[in-house]
Amino acid sequence: EIGNLINILSFSAITANTREEVQLKQSREANNVEFWKYFSNKIKGRSVLFQKEISPKWGKGNLGSGSSLRGVSYGIIISRRHVSCVLYIDTAIKNENKKIFDLLEGFKDEIEEKIGKKLDWKRKDNIRSCGIYLVNTGVNVYQPKEWPKITEFLIEEINHMEQAFNPYLKTIALEMKAKGGNL
Repeated sequence: EIGNLINILSFSAITANTREEVQLKQSREANNVEFWKYFSNKIKGRSVLFQKEISPKWGKGNLGSGSSLRGVSYGIIISRRHVSCVLYIDTAIKNENKKIFDLLEGFKDEIEEKIGKKLDWKRKDNIRSCGIYLVNTGVNVYQPKEWPKITEFLIEEINHMEQAFNPYLKTIALEMKAKGGNL
């Protein structure tokens, strides 16, 4: 009987943890949807990016918006301890992604000067995609009182990134078009 009791208590502990994890995930996703609604209202008319309506799928911790170059998008990532603006490069062709990244990195100093901040350039040689990040640590998107500060940072910095990268992306797009769609 003691063995059965131990098994029952162990099972109860496992299922209780699972319920808590599911509730936490649902709570996190609900918070993300509310944050994205707040963000969407604040960015309206203040950027060429992220002007579409909120989707119920926005329970995730990231959001993307296209650029002037196929396979390259601007993104925002939210988490408990930081938020990030990112230029995400994923054309579905690994070598092309690396070439685009390398071309942009050739203008790293000029781009960072235009933005006014150092960026985290991640070529990620072991995977297909690349990313160029601007991270703000020490903020918590799960604290609604921080949303105004977080949102202002994201809007301001994603706009700086779009303005700094866009001329280079347009030039790369023209080069690709002249070469039949490839670099």
